[in-house]
Amino acid sequence: MIPIPKRYLHLVRGFLLFLAGVFFGTGLLLLGQVKTADYMRDEVSSTFFVFRQIGYATFFLQPNENQLALALSEMPESYLIHSRRVAFSLIVFGGLLLVFVPFCRQKKGRKKR
Repeated sequence: MIPIPKRYLHLVRGFLLFLAGVFFGTGLLLLGQVKTADYMRDEVSSTFFVFRQIGYATFFLQPNENQLALALSEMPESYLIHSRRVAFSLIVFGGLLLVFVPFCRQKKGRKKR
């Protein structure tokens, strides 16, 4: 392991805390997007099938929200499951960094005689 000079240790600790916040925030953002996609897929699947087919037939005339909901309904469920796992992994990794980075300290070496 490469020893870090004591004067740079606070910079390394600050960078790791920043990185932990980025991981944690990115995971929360991705989880929110997955939850929104789940909600939109449920809304499309609960719509009467004739209205859904009309929506597909007039896709280019629909507003952006409807186009996105119709496109998400065609996406396989495995993509959302994978995205949810990645989001939880980022949240856990960022949380662990946030908890353990303040405990990073320079090892005190023995003085040679």
